[in-house]
Amino acid sequence: MRARRCSSSVESSAHAIFGCLEAKKCGRIVEFDCHFEDVKNLPALEVFMNAAFHLSVEDLGSFCMIAWAIWDNRNLIFKFGKGKPSELVIYGAFSLMAEFQNSKKALSIQPSSVESRSCADWLAPPPGKYKLNTTAAIRKNGISFGVGTAIRDDKDLVLAAHSYQLTSIFNAEIGELIALREGLLLAQFYNLKVDVAEVISLFVVSFLNDSIPPVGESNFIVKDIKAMFLDVGISKCLAVSRSGNSLARKLALLAPLPK
Repeated sequence: MRARRCSSSVESSAHAIFGCLEAKKCGRIVEFDCHFEDVKNLPALEVFMNAAFHLSVEDLGSFCMIAWAIWDNRNLIFKFGKGKPSELVIYGAFSLMAEFQNSKKALSIQPSSVESRSCADWLAPPPGKYKLNTTAAIRKNGISFGVGTAIRDDKDLVLAAHSYQLTSIFNAEIGELIALREGLLLAQFYNLKVDVAEVISLFVVSFLNDSIPPVGESNFIVKDIKAMFLDVGISKCLAVSRSGNSLARKLALLAPLPK
């Protein structure tokens, strides 16, 4: 099968990440000491296994993030006819890596009152503050997704919670953005001032921190969320693990259909 972007005789995941036109532009910016010429036409899994063998742990993490960013940019090109400049693709990849590393550091520094908790568990907000957790989850029927939101205080008391199903399918980032917006609407409805918001998606955090510019529908939702942050009082939005966001996820998975 011939590649649509560059007319290569081989269309494969590995070619899309390492050999296609936009991928090559990104490859010129960051060089890894890895022998891709020998494996570039093999399945992507074997290419990544080769990278894991040759690269250090730090370089492998950067390599995987850049490969993902190239693949995501390729999807933008096919969907909208235009992708991001190669410099922005690389910048976005490293920004996400930095967000991930910072979130790990933040979770590892725990106040003495929760020292016994695993860093993956839900952590209480500062004394007297409220925390919002939101997420979206595709339902087993595959044709709808659930939204779950919960607001808790520093004693783990649930002040407000909400869940419902939408009979539409969006990509993960749109779903998480919709869930966050619903959580902020919940806070506004009960006139609650919330200090911290936690989500599962690093992309949502990057959108809100302007590390990655949102496109399409995401752009409009992000603008709504930023305005609502000011109204609700959100000072920071963090990405956490699923176990750290377990209540919101359970609500999303059990969400009823709207009446």
